[in-house]
Amino acid sequence: MSTSGTEKVALNPSGTLYVVANAPEGSATAMQLVQLSTEKNSAVEHLHLLYSAKNHSTLSFRRLVKECEDAHKGRLTCQLALEEPPLEWTEEVGPVGAEVLAKFLPPVCEGKPCGGKTATIVVTGNVHFTRGVVNFLKEKKYEEGFHIISLSD
Repeated sequence: MSTSGTEKVALNPSGTLYVVANAPEGSATAMQLVQLSTEKNSAVEHLHLLYSAKNHSTLSFRRLVKECEDAHKGRLTCQLALEEPPLEWTEEVGPVGAEVLAKFLPPVCEGKPCGGKTATIVVTGNVHFTRGVVNFLKEKKYEEGFHIISLSD
């Protein structure tokens, strides 16, 4: 797992960026990365955001994120996940665990990104959440070719 280049990625993200954020703690960091990534001169080719929360009321930036996704088709993809969703919820359900992460993150081929293109994965939220996601990344051998940055808010 690499945490080198944290400042560079946080201030000037580039390439393909995967952000795994848990509300409410990881919301501000996730929104800053969305904003930086969708600026006109951004070096980010595509930002994939997995934004999760316990329930609908704690997913504070859900409307703004979806508006950004609509405005930046092709550069921003957002997946929402709730542990306690309302009846009409159509996105991911349950805590962010192995099943949700496996669907969201890029596939791994022998510890490297399949296809050979490097990717940055930023994990932000409370300590328990970030630890769980980082442990999943280690277990699934997200290693060479991935820049992993874990930020606990």
